[in-house]
Amino acid sequence: MKLSIVKNQIQKSLLMWNFHMIDQLYQNNFESFDELKSEYIEFLYNTGQLCKLADIANKYIKQPNWWNINLDFDAFKNIFSKYLTCNNLDIFRNFLDSNTIDIFNLNELIKSMSLEANFAIYIFSNNLVNCHELVKNFVLSSLIDYFILSDEANKKRFFIMRYKGQPKNIFNCQSKLINYLFHSKEDGAKNYLLKYHEQTRKILYLNLKNKFPQKRIAICFYGVFRGGWKENLQEIINIIAKPLNADCFLFSWDEYQQWPSINGSVDWASRSFNKEISIKVPEIIKNRFEFQKLMPLTYRKLLNEYYHKINIIELENFINNNNCIKSYKLENQNIFNYNYFTVKMFYGWQASYNLMRQYEILNSIEYDIVILCRNDIKAISIDLKDIDIMQPNEIMEYSFSGSGIIMGYREAIKNYLSHFYYTNILQNDDLILSAYNNHEIGHKYPLFMGYNAVKGGINFSYISNHVINGYFFPDIMQEVEEDCKNLINNGADKNKVDLIEKFFNFVALSLRPIGDNISINNSRSYVLMNKIALYRIQNQLSYKLGQAMIENSKSILGYLKMPYTLYSIKKQHNIEQIAYNKIIKDNPNLKLPPLESYPDYQEALKCKNHLSYKLGQAIIKADKSVIKLGYLTLWFKCKKIKKQHKNKKAKNENR
Repeated sequence: MKLSIVKNQIQKSLLMWNFHMIDQLYQNNFESFDELKSEYIEFLYNTGQLCKLADIANKYIKQPNWWNINLDFDAFKNIFSKYLTCNNLDIFRNFLDSNTIDIFNLNELIKSMSLEANFAIYIFSNNLVNCHELVKNFVLSSLIDYFILSDEANKKRFFIMRYKGQPKNIFNCQSKLINYLFHSKEDGAKNYLLKYHEQTRKILYLNLKNKFPQKRIAICFYGVFRGGWKENLQEIINIIAKPLNADCFLFSWDEYQQWPSINGSVDWASRSFNKEISIKVPEIIKNRFEFQKLMPLTYRKLLNEYYHKINIIELENFINNNNCIKSYKLENQNIFNYNYFTVKMFYGWQASYNLMRQYEILNSIEYDIVILCRNDIKAISIDLKDIDIMQPNEIMEYSFSGSGIIMGYREAIKNYLSHFYYTNILQNDDLILSAYNNHEIGHKYPLFMGYNAVKGGINFSYISNHVINGYFFPDIMQEVEEDCKNLINNGADKNKVDLIEKFFNFVALSLRPIGDNISINNSRSYVLMNKIALYRIQNQLSYKLGQAMIENSKSILGYLKMPYTLYSIKKQHNIEQIAYNKIIKDNPNLKLPPLESYPDYQEALKCKNHLSYKLGQAIIKADKSVIKLGYLTLWFKCKKIKKQHKNKKAKNENR
């Protein structure tokens, strides 16, 4: 390696306060360049690493020509040898300057894990604060790394500035330490300041957490209902929602999957059947790709998704038995065409989150933490400590897959979900392979927005016995018979073919047959039709006001609350607009593209003919009138709009 490259790497490491890397670079290239030898011994001397310096000196009988530090070579070897015998720092007093002795002393106490916080703070702030930056950077990084691993009492003394029982002189010293970190512009200082603050935050949290009100937590359920969805959702509520005292919001489709198609990757059976059935899968078709090749007719039929309408009364009874579910919404998924299944998932995230937002506005509250949770997973355990110590700049999940269970502070989740609006931008960037891949976008987009992905919170599995045990099974015996006949005709082992036939007979007897009144989705490939233009129009103030007006007109209490509700929606909308304008001012590339650029633009325009949109426009017009006089005639205008809408709807139905 060239000398210039090594020196460049050393310089970068200095700026990052990566002193371990600096040491490695010097050691790895020590024999190659005399210039590096001179630099290395100077570095060791300035940072008080006298043991390493002595190890190098002892390899030479006479002083090398690159020994250019102001330190007598022979005398140093002799004195350091005596120190190793007596272990007394006084031996250095008339030979080394006091700063070098102090740094060496700190290094040795760190090595022996016997350094006390008050002593370290005092030495740095009184003896070393005026030293060269290299010295201060080295000492501070060493101290912070050391006290992170120290016992709680020592850690508290080092990281907490000014608390009851702390000596006043130590607080003054500590101020110098933190001020140096705060004002340094090097990346290394910023990293260590973050470390310092993180430890301080943890200590404060442990001492203060029980003295503050409990955080408000919302769980936003999303995804299609499958199999034994009620039993599974109840289990999730019992394991997650109740211990967290969380409010729940539920978005799904108005049909549930009696059979969900073939799930999983290579091992298809464990995601499709319970253990009792999956262990009986014949070896010859255990591999999904072999199954597809050997049994094409059976495989194709099992690839279908079989849907049945959800019984609304049954769902509402379930919700009435679970007071934590504050709001729900079902939509018809047949109008939602897509190319990637994740588009529906992203849409479900946003729809469930919006249910939560509407509830916040209506009840004048705001949640602290939001959890996005699939309704078909198996919740295994919850670590309350993880959630307690979660940071506002973190997105927490167990699987690092961008799906399943994802949590964060409300603002973090809101920004996490915003990628739904920027699909076009993300898809057209070279650094994004697919804006529809939740594994990729769930990692890259949060990082772009300033959030870190961290592991923890709620452990779960994608395989839920409740869901699987509730599956129905399609009638595939004709396809099985035909596939088996073709296998035998092509020379397959008859005994192995018999095992396949017996297995599917066993499955058919073990699971309920697909019921009546089902719909079949017989294709996993759809034409991409984003609903982003529709979603943006529905997020306009006029649509939101009109929608709230319709909802509140269903009860006397709703009428009474309507003025406040409409005011709250307008206020929140204005706050979001201000925030959006600030974002695009700082990052113009994040400006939303024009509505016309989305493929569903023409369809989305129909939204402006909805009753909610027209009512909202009337409210906005009244609000903009001179001294609000428009409100005097608003009731009559709204009545006229409703009548016109009703007549138009009746006319269209009679065509």
